Amino acid sequence: MKFKIYSWKHLAVKLASIVLLLFAFLAWPYSQPVSIIAVFASVFFYLLIRPIDVTFLRPVEELHSKAGIPRSGYGPVLIYSGKEISSSAKHKRFSLLDRSLFWFNIIQSEAGSCRLVDVEELEKSVLRGAPLAVVSRSACKALNEESAELLRNFGGALIIDFPDSKQSASLSGLTGNAKKVVFKKVGGVGLNVVGLSGGFRGLVLLGSRRRPQAFYSNLRGAPTIVTLFDFANVIASIEQGVPEEDYSLPKRFGLKRPFSSKFVISQELRAARKPVANILKKTLFGALQVPRFWPYPFEFDGAAIMTHDEDYYGDASSFVTDFEKSEGVHSTFFPIPDSPFISGKVLNEMNSLIGLHWNRYAIPVPIVSRFVHPLRMKQSLHDQVGALEDMLGRKLGFRCCRIHGLIWGSDFDSTFSVLQGNGFSADSSYGSSTQGNGYQFGTGVPFKPLDKNGLPYSVLEFPYALAEDYAGFGERELKKLFRESAAKYHEVLTALYHPRNIASGRSKRLWKLFFREAEANNHWLTDLREFCEWREKIFSCRLLFCGGKVSWANAPRNAALLVPRIAKLSAGFKKRKVTVLGKEYYLVRCCASKGSLGLLS
Repeated sequence: MKFKIYSWKHLAVKLASIVLLLFAFLAWPYSQPVSIIAVFASVFFYLLIRPIDVTFLRPVEELHSKAGIPRSGYGPVLIYSGKEISSSAKHKRFSLLDRSLFWFNIIQSEAGSCRLVDVEELEKSVLRGAPLAVVSRSACKALNEESAELLRNFGGALIIDFPDSKQSASLSGLTGNAKKVVFKKVGGVGLNVVGLSGGFRGLVLLGSRRRPQAFYSNLRGAPTIVTLFDFANVIASIEQGVPEEDYSLPKRFGLKRPFSSKFVISQELRAARKPVANILKKTLFGALQVPRFWPYPFEFDGAAIMTHDEDYYGDASSFVTDFEKSEGVHSTFFPIPDSPFISGKVLNEMNSLIGLHWNRYAIPVPIVSRFVHPLRMKQSLHDQVGALEDMLGRKLGFRCCRIHGLIWGSDFDSTFSVLQGNGFSADSSYGSSTQGNGYQFGTGVPFKPLDKNGLPYSVLEFPYALAEDYAGFGERELKKLFRESAAKYHEVLTALYHPRNIASGRSKRLWKLFFREAEANNHWLTDLREFCEWREKIFSCRLLFCGGKVSWANAPRNAALLVPRIAKLSAGFKKRKVTVLGKEYYLVRCCASKGSLGLLS
């Protein structure tokens, strides 16, 4: 049996167990009572390393929370049908679930804010001044003639997602000058993949040469795009993943443990160097050419988030955060609350945001002291939060998490339900332990996952794109990831480097290179809390477009608008050029929390 040596203390206990067992064997001919005592002592020391699991004595009870319609923002309008979404959930089959509300993530990542309205409550005042309206798949099914007339007279840009009724198709005016919106094959990842498990067929039309994937029209007097596939469903399947038809964990890639990476939809994506989902989103929004909020502060082209998992390395991990402090950068640190080698004093002195490394394995039960634990049992997330707060001597104001070993639950969404039920705002457990690096989930931008009813949780999931040197990922690949993010994709690049591997020298160069490349490629070095706070500020902004003028309100300092270069800007605004998927835009700084910008034709 192999022992995992986490420290010299573990090595000492292991040697003591072996020595006592050898002593018992040699002492048996001379003193049987002494030999028996030595055997018991040897077993006791062994159990300190391999405790007995007694979870059956007290089954774990987790706190859960239901998903729901998210808080509505301002700006672009998302039109959905609550009845259609609820009706699709009753089938309890993944392939039949309407995931229209994933448009909430799509719009927020590309435009900053999103206003939600049920199609039954759609009225003229809702659409007035909005730069964009999205008619989701569920709304297309429930659209009546009155709502269709409102949309025909809408003056902003319009996206109609996979219409299947005459009223929806008539909105676009697809006669005469309609042209195709081309979704190209991306970086060797075939988007026209068919035959995926779980009955999923959403990617069949992507990349197909036989028929167009979307049409663009300007006959309404404003840009209109009609997709010929369920766009939100495709993006949701790439980013959140695809379970089995009954929502259970899929059996993919030969992975034996219930890793989150089992949800990745194809083998090709497991080492994808390009953000497939984000390329699709930016292609769609790039065709519309509408002004929208930039997701980062004005001076940055992307964001970079460094994270560390303690993994029983203990107080020795502090050398990592000490170096980062000396370099003027910071990270997010996830300690395991049952680790006997980490102290609250060291954690409080760290130059990091402290999160929780949620341990879903059975945890040793201390007897007399935390170093004496011959038994173990699983512990609820609520209890682990309490243990970490007791260690820190304070409450966790912002709760963020990464699951130890990326061990997921038994189904698609219960893990997010537990995280939300325990007050967590962010998680970063979507990634790979050892098998890959890159955009496995098609994005680096965080999203709010959907539950089995098609409703979003409040937890933001941050997929991490970089982890050690797994899958042969080296300096060249890291530099290319940052370079392409700055020039084309503008991603949130989240990285995981374990202090143990940094100390051994395995990941030391890549860890330091991450910070250098982030600065060289104009990426905002931040942490999970700071990014979530910024995202919330942008979500609370108001954006109106009327009469060739863009107006905003409640904008934070350094907020910026992404404006097509085809427009001539009124003078007096600080701006710079930025390229998104090969198209040039103006990035215009919002010089005050409230203002307007004239777009001259």
